Amino acid sequence: VGAFRVGLGVLSIRPCRAETRTLLLDTRCRANYRGGLGIQQQLGSTVPKPNGVQRIVHRVAGSRVGGAALSKIAPPLDKLISRASGGRGTSTQLLTGLPIMMLTTTGAKTGQERTCPVLGIPFGEDYGLQSGNFGVTSVPAWVHNLRANGQATIEYGGTSIDVIARDASEEEADEILGAGAALFPGLANYGRRANRRLDVFVLRAADT
Repeated sequence: VGAFRVGLGVLSIRPCRAETRTLLLDTRCRANYRGGLGIQQQLGSTVPKPNGVQRIVHRVAGSRVGGAALSKIAPPLDKLISRASGGRGTSTQLLTGLPIMMLTTTGAKTGQERTCPVLGIPFGEDYGLQSGNFGVTSVPAWVHNLRANGQATIEYGGTSIDVIARDASEEEADEILGAGAALFPGLANYGRRANRRLDVFVLRAADT
């Protein structure tokens, strides 16, 4: 994947390999998958290796046309499927095999709860989030919400936990975006097309 420019900065993305039943990021990557305590264990989450159909969906989703279409279609459909399944899955998760989570934040302006699907990127024992937003130029509302109030909830596989979000450091952002590009190569395309610095957050369980 190499390096790609995000806003005024350049973030280095190291290519990684998918192996066995679970996507394990190559030990040469600083953005490695480390199991253990934290959000990942509480959710019992794994990242299955995508099948052939899901890899095709990855390519379509990473394209300009595919990303633009999904930015309109995927969020409302994911919310619908998540509610119908009791929070056990989303349409994007089914189609791509990616760990799509439902993030609930407090609206920065309204003070009301807002729920949206996000890609959970394994980071240490917890997760990172990035604001690629399918490559569109607008910053997703959840970014502003987390900046105003870092307390949030994520739901995955039918389990909900309270989390605390903070801005990632430059080094952490490099690792999270590297791990994200290993899970979904189209993420690098999103960063280029958005033509802005991607906001990157680190989530940790509120009870740790």
